[in-house]
Order: sequence, then C-alpha cells, then structure tokens
Amino acid sequence: MSFRYQGHEEMAPSKTVMPQDTELITVTEARKILGISANKMSALISSGTLPYEQDPLDHRVKLIRRTDVEGLMRNRSHAR
Repeated sequence: MSFRYQGHEEMAPSKTVMPQDTELITVTEARKILGISANKMSALISSGTLPYEQDPLDHRVKLIRRTDVEGLMRNRSHAR
C-alpha cells in the first residue's frame, strides 16, 4: 500500500489503511486553502472536525486528506 505526499511515493506503515488515491497535505497547506487562521485550524483539528494522520516520516507533522478539506469547504459554502 502506498500514498502520495507532496509528489513523492512512499510506503505506508502496514497498520495504515488508506486508499491509494488519497492525497495528504500539511496543516499549513490546508489552512491556506480554507483561508483560516492558525488558531481556527487548531480548533478544527482539536474538535475532530478535520481529522489528521501523523506523517510517517516526521511524527511532528500532521497530514490532512485533501478530500476532507474540500468537503469542509463545501459545507462552509452551503452554511452561508
């Protein structure tokens, strides 16, 4: 099983179960796409509204599925 991260193909740990077409982006990239502050992003992650995965190459980095970010954008646009 493998996943894409910033254009690189890496082997996922055997315990990770994700579809092969899942694109993961950093918290900073997700925040820029959503156009929100770092504090708001932290609140979305802490509340579980925006789930994340630990980067297998750097445990300090949180990765978010692009599809989750796009889904949150769609929900926000419908709520306005």
